[in-house]
Amino acid sequence: MTRNLAMTADSEVDKVDLHGFRGSHSSDDQSVTKALEESGKRRRDVQRNKIEKDYYLEMERLEKSSIASLDDSVNKITAFYKTRLETLSALLIKKAEIEDEIVQSTAKLERALAGAKEELQTVLDARLAQARKDLGS
Repeated sequence: MTRNLAMTADSEVDKVDLHGFRGSHSSDDQSVTKALEESGKRRRDVQRNKIEKDYYLEMERLEKSSIASLDDSVNKITAFYKTRLETLSALLIKKAEIEDEIVQSTAKLERALAGAKEELQTVLDARLAQARKDLGS
């Protein structure tokens, strides 16, 4: 990493516009310092811009990933509830069918009991009449 940074720094320094220094061999420290500072500033600006770009790209990737994950979760939950609702609906239909069978069976039993009651009443009435007749004679 240091080597790459050094290579970047060297290439940036090579790009420094030293037009004032090429023709003369002046050793004006302030001018050299200023040129190096500008080179360093440009290098920092390039690094800052790269970091910002990487940051925003990563944020965009994370946002898309989060949205995709959320959509996936919503789809899974929706499918789960849809399955549960279908099961519940089938059970409610079966419950209604069983309740109808109970009502029909109850009505059939009531009719059978009513018929048995009438038959029993007829038999009892006949025996009572026979008993009265036997006692009265």
